[in-house]
Amino acid sequence: MLQTSIFFRTCRELLPYLFKWGVGLTIYAFVTMWMTPLVSQPAVFSRFSKIFAAFSSIVPQSVPSNAGYWIIAAAFLFILPLVMSISLIWAGGSLVAKSEENGELTLWLAQPVARWQIILQKYGALLTLAVALTALVFILMLICNWLLKINLSPGALALGCLSNVLTALTNGSLAFLLGVVKGRTTPSRLIGIVVMVLMYLLFLFPSLPNALRLLSPFTINASLSPLNPHPSIWTLPALLGVNVLLYLASQIGFEQRDLNI
Repeated sequence: MLQTSIFFRTCRELLPYLFKWGVGLTIYAFVTMWMTPLVSQPAVFSRFSKIFAAFSSIVPQSVPSNAGYWIIAAAFLFILPLVMSISLIWAGGSLVAKSEENGELTLWLAQPVARWQIILQKYGALLTLAVALTALVFILMLICNWLLKINLSPGALALGCLSNVLTALTNGSLAFLLGVVKGRTTPSRLIGIVVMVLMYLLFLFPSLPNALRLLSPFTINASLSPLNPHPSIWTLPALLGVNVLLYLASQIGFEQRDLNI
C-alpha cells in the first residue's frame, strides 16, 4: 500500500504544476488563433517571410505559403517542446530531491519498501503529468487545426504531440535523475535547464554538423513535425529509448546512494 500511496500523493503534489502550465498552454493556443488572421494579411505576411524562411533552414517543411501552417509548425518545432520541457524539468527535479530535503524520504526508507519501488512510483507520477499535458496540447491543437482550417490529420497531430512529450520527458527525466543522485531540488532544476538550453541551441543552428545536432532531442523531435514531408520512423523509438535509459540510471543511482538510514 505504501508504494501506491507514494504515487497518488506525488500526483496530488503535481496538480499545481498541471494547472499552471495548462493555463499557460491554453493562453498560448488562443493567442496563436488570434494572431493567425492578422499574420495572414498580405502586408503583414510579407514582413514575416524571412522568419518563415528561417524555419525551413532549420527543418525543411513542405507547406504552402500560409501563415496558419507556419504558426502550427513553429508550435511543434520550437514552442511546445521547449515549454513542456521546462515544466517537466521543474517537476522532475523536485520529485525525489524535495522528499529528501523535507525528511519524507527517510520515513519511507524506514518502512518495508524497496528503493526501486519508490523511484518507480515517483517516475510514474512524472509520466502522469506528461500524459496530462500531452492530452491538453492535443485537444488545443485540434481546436487550432479546425478553427484555422489547416486540415492536418488528427493522426499527424497526435504523432507530433507524442514526439513533443517524449522530447520534453527526456529533459524531465534528466532532471529527475539529477534529483535522485544529488538529492537537491535547485541544482537539479538548474542543471536540467542549462542542459536543455544547450540542446536547444544545437537544434537551432543548422550549420553545425548533423552528427552533433542529432545529440539534441529537439533535433530528433523535428522529424515528426506534422508538416515534415519525410517523417522518420525512428524518432519515437529513439526518444523512448533515451527516457528508458535515464529511468534505469535513476534506479541504479538511487540503489547505490548511501542515505544513512
